[in-house]
Amino acid sequence: MAPVNTFALPFSFTYTPANKDFGKNVTITVTTNNPLGGVCKAAKATYTLTVNSGLAAPIIGTITQPTCLVSTGNVLLSGLPATGEWIITHLPEDVKISSTGTSFTVAGLQK
Repeated sequence: MAPVNTFALPFSFTYTPANKDFGKNVTITVTTNNPLGGVCKAAKATYTLTVNSGLAAPIIGTITQPTCLVSTGNVLLSGLPATGEWIITHLPEDVKISSTGTSFTVAGLQK
């Protein structure tokens, strides 16, 4: 889920939901301290944010194992989001693959 930014300039805040927040209402309180003084007063605002459920994990489909003739394998993933771009992160190398569509074959996997 993308961070939420709801204040207008010159103030802003960013909230990135934790996994435990999905499906819940989260109360966010923002307080300014007006460190420069002047005509602006310190302010406090409270927001209630409904955090929708997170996306389901992709479904692992066909797995093609490496062989003596082909040194890499593939994994078919389905159940990916139907709209928008998604990102798969391959660990431990931290390689990011972005694409669109409801299925994708991760190819070139080393043994």
